Amino acid sequence: MTVDDPTRTTGSEGLPGGPRTVIAIAVVLAMAWPVLFASHFGSVSALLLAARGGPTSPVIAHDFPDARWFPPPGHDGQQFYAVARDPFHPKATARHLDPPERRYRRILFPLLAWLIAPGNGAPLVIALAAVSVVGVLVGAIALSRFPDGPWWLPLSLPLSPGIMVSLSLSLSDALATGLVLAAYAAAFRRRWRWAVVVLVLAVLTRETTLVAAVCLACWPRVNWRTRAAVAGVPTLVLAAWSAVASALVGDRQSGAGSGEFALPFTGWLHGVSHADLAVPALLTVVLVFAACRPRVIAPVRLYLVATVGLMICLGPVINFSWVNSARVLAPALPMAIWVLVRVQEHSADDA
Repeated sequence: MTVDDPTRTTGSEGLPGGPRTVIAIAVVLAMAWPVLFASHFGSVSALLLAARGGPTSPVIAHDFPDARWFPPPGHDGQQFYAVARDPFHPKATARHLDPPERRYRRILFPLLAWLIAPGNGAPLVIALAAVSVVGVLVGAIALSRFPDGPWWLPLSLPLSPGIMVSLSLSLSDALATGLVLAAYAAAFRRRWRWAVVVLVLAVLTRETTLVAAVCLACWPRVNWRTRAAVAGVPTLVLAAWSAVASALVGDRQSGAGSGEFALPFTGWLHGVSHADLAVPALLTVVLVFAACRPRVIAPVRLYLVATVGLMICLGPVINFSWVNSARVLAPALPMAIWVLVRVQEHSADDA
């Protein structure tokens, strides 16, 4: 039985309700993180991790008179909220974003929240959390369709540090992760049109998911037209939308995004505490072990290796906190777990 055989799925068929039970538990766990975070700080506005003095603070102060404020610079949830409250007036919204072009480039996450709750205030924050939970739902369904995975594999998603952070802080990573995993699940079943559609949605959520499209284009025994579509269509869409987004906001770039990447390991050695280094280092080791295992299908191995490459080249702007660095490898971590468990199962069978 080959690794990409669509007839082999996870081993949850013996559970009451089968895979649906595990998927439901994964969704409940995903819902728990934003609820617990908001309850701990006593305000739904805490899910934005907003900070006074930043470009978004006037918006937060206007919409939440009793907002829960955090030390500067806060986090990206406040920026996604600013886009979601008024996505169709980018030049007006741009003055509350830093940098505006990059925020609008990741349009799908805030746009979906706006579709759920057009307006502002608590309903919009809840909508951002709901979109993240949907991302976990999509990812959990995808993981349940990975061949020969253990029954509990979908639970690895809401328990992943990067996804927990994304769910708690109104970030786009949970949605982006779910879409990447869905693209791989579609590829396992040779549903390339669905894979292309999902990858387009992924790159409009977070541009680094383009790495997954390039890796998926290396799937074995696929014709060149399919390879070109899998890698090329998301690339063209991202390039086109990036140009449009830049024009819409007036290309008002700032230096806030500089330093995201650096020479290998230099971002790990300067200004990073031992506690903040421990989590991404441990998770990166898991990816390395998985990538080195035998009998791993090439697109999965390539994605693991590419993610390790991203991790070791993270700059101080990202790597100063595990909250940031753990999100970078969020899509790769459940794949690594799948590889480690699945290969072990096959090794035992072969023995």
